[in-house]
Amino acid sequence: MAAKVPGVQLFSIALNAEERNELLINYAGAIIYTIQPNGTMTYVSPNWPRELGHTATEVVGHSFSDFVHPDDHAACYAFLGRIVCTGEPESGIEYRVLHADGRQFWHTSSIIPVRQRDGEIVGYVGVAHDITHLKATQAELHASNAQLAALLDSREKELRRATHEALTAAESEAGRIGQDIHDSLCQDLIGLSRLAEIVLQRHEGTGPSHREDLSQIRERAAQLAGVARSYAHSLTLHELEVQTLTEALETLARRTNEMFHIEAETNISEDLDFLTTEQIVHLYRIIREALANAVKHAKAAHIWIDIVREPQRLAVSVTNDGTPLADAALRRDGLGLRQMRVRANLLGGVLELRNNGRDQTVLELIIPLTAEGLL
Repeated sequence: MAAKVPGVQLFSIALNAEERNELLINYAGAIIYTIQPNGTMTYVSPNWPRELGHTATEVVGHSFSDFVHPDDHAACYAFLGRIVCTGEPESGIEYRVLHADGRQFWHTSSIIPVRQRDGEIVGYVGVAHDITHLKATQAELHASNAQLAALLDSREKELRRATHEALTAAESEAGRIGQDIHDSLCQDLIGLSRLAEIVLQRHEGTGPSHREDLSQIRERAAQLAGVARSYAHSLTLHELEVQTLTEALETLARRTNEMFHIEAETNISEDLDFLTTEQIVHLYRIIREALANAVKHAKAAHIWIDIVREPQRLAVSVTNDGTPLADAALRRDGLGLRQMRVRANLLGGVLELRNNGRDQTVLELIIPLTAEGLL
C-alpha cells in the first residue's frame, strides 16, 4: 500500500515555484513593490490596486511621490537615499499614501537592496503595510493623554490655589493672635514686672526673703514678656513689615545669637528684587523653621543661611553643625517639614533635607529661574 503524502508536500507538488510566489504575493497582507534609486516604481503587487485603487499601469513607471502626501516627500526621499548610499536595508519610515478617490492612508515601509552573487546591487524591493488603524489609535491615545494632562494641570492649579488660600487664612489668623499677644499678654507681663519693681522699692526695709521674691517675680515677668514678644513677632512677621528679606534674616540671625548663644551667619545675594511679597514670606517662613529646628533638635553651635542667585536657579540652604540626622530621620517628614514642602511647592521649587558628608545637616531649596524671576 502506498504511503500517504503529507498535506504540505501535496501543496508543493500541486504548485510550482512561480505559482507559489504569485499566490503569496497576491494574498499577503502587505504591498510588495520594486523601486529605482530615483524613486521610480517598477513593480507593484496586486494588493496595491485592491487597497489604493490605482491600476498597476498607473503606478509602474511613475515616481512614488505621485502617490505620497506632499508633506511626506522629503522624509521618503531621505529614507530611500540612505538605503542607496549605504547599500543596507532600512525600515520604519511612516508616510501617508493617497488613494485614487482622494482618501489618505498611513503606510510604513521596509526596503532592501537586491544583490547579485558578486555583490552588485541590481534593484530595491520594498514591503509596505497599512498602519492607518494604528495611527488612529495613537492619535486617540495622544488626545486622551492631552486631556488627562489638562485635567491634572487644572487639578494642580486648583490645589495650589486652595493651598494658597489656606496659608493666607492661616497667616491672617496667626497675625491676629500675634497682635493679641503683643497688645495684651506682653503689656500685662511688662506691667507685672514694673509693679513688682515698684513694690520692691516700697518695701526696701522689709526682710531679704521678701525682696528676693519680688526681684524674682520682676525678672521672671520680664523674661516671659520677652518670650511673648518673640512669639508675637514670629506670628505677625513684624520684621518683614519694616525690613527687606535680607535685613529680616540678618535680624533673625542676630536674635538667634543673642538668645541661644549660637553663631548664625548669613550669605545672601543682593539681586533679589524680583521676589514678590508672597514669595518673600514663603522663603522667610522656610528659613526660620529650618533655623528653629537646627536650634531645638540638632543643638547646633553654628548655622549658615545662604541665598544664592544663579543664572537659572535660586539656591536657598540652611546648614548646621549639630547632631547629624540618621537616614530614617531624613526620610521622615514632621509637621514643620511638611509645611516647608508645601511652601516650596508654591514657590515652584524642590526641598531636600540631607547630610552633606561633613557631619552637617543641610536643608536645601532649589527654585528654577526665568529671565523674569521665579517660574
